[in-house]
Amino acid sequence: MSAPDSSTTGSPCSPSLYVQSQAGKAVIREVGDQDEREQRFFGTVAQPPGSGMVLASAAAVTDAFFLGSLHGAFRGVLGSVSRGPQPPQVWVAVSGLH
Repeated sequence: MSAPDSSTTGSPCSPSLYVQSQAGKAVIREVGDQDEREQRFFGTVAQPPGSGMVLASAAAVTDAFFLGSLHGAFRGVLGSVSRGPQPPQVWVAVSGLH
């Protein structure tokens, strides 16, 4: 994977994870993760209109502090979801589940 860009932030909950903004979605990845196939897949995940999306790599979900990073990613995504008469929706996709 390429080096984190300006839309990447370290996770305050874990020094080994970071949250990256990718096409309007929050992607939780492990520092040094080189899985290009997974990265390309994240770019193809459709985001429902008016909803937020948090994606997590297979490597990230095994981190002991993943849940804290997920919480932080949710907070960031909720800030960008349009508010309407219905509660906001945030979808979560985790790579590597069998």
